[in-house]
Amino acid sequence: MGTRSLALVAVIGLVTACGGGVTPTAGNLGTRICVINNSSQSPAVQFSKKDTATFEGVVSSGGEACAEGTFFIGNDVEGSIVMSQPVASMTFTGTNPWAGLPGTVVYQSGGRFCTGGASMEIDSYFYWDDAVVRYTVKRLPDDQWKEFTITIEDSDSPASDDRSKECPDSGDDGPF
Repeated sequence: MGTRSLALVAVIGLVTACGGGVTPTAGNLGTRICVINNSSQSPAVQFSKKDTATFEGVVSSGGEACAEGTFFIGNDVEGSIVMSQPVASMTFTGTNPWAGLPGTVVYQSGGRFCTGGASMEIDSYFYWDDAVVRYTVKRLPDDQWKEFTITIEDSDSPASDDRSKECPDSGDDGPF
């Protein structure tokens, strides 16, 4: 038996020993996040960590800004969403870890966890309504990347004073 055959037998044995929890693309695909604006606001979207981005800047209603990244350590994509009326700043991260499920999380300035998840199954979603806009994080089926959207919509329960509320203070900085 040659060296190649032994290597193939070792890989098959390793995959068999690991059982059904092995995802062939876990850690091998990068993460793609699209911020979709379906609100009456015009948020500014910037990506601070990425490989490439399709758009950054002010996203008008009906528009989107997307970025993808593949990094060995830490998050694959990081960015911010800044609303102007009222002024509110949100930070988001996305990662596809070597072990476990990928996830995307949205934080408020100062690190308060708002919505999203560290381990998201395909088609799962989370949302946070701050009384001005609603942020919905959703995992889409995988394509070239682990795919996520952050959709911004007008609030389901707008505040009478047009002021956003803070994300809940759960005593920690979120699921990561």
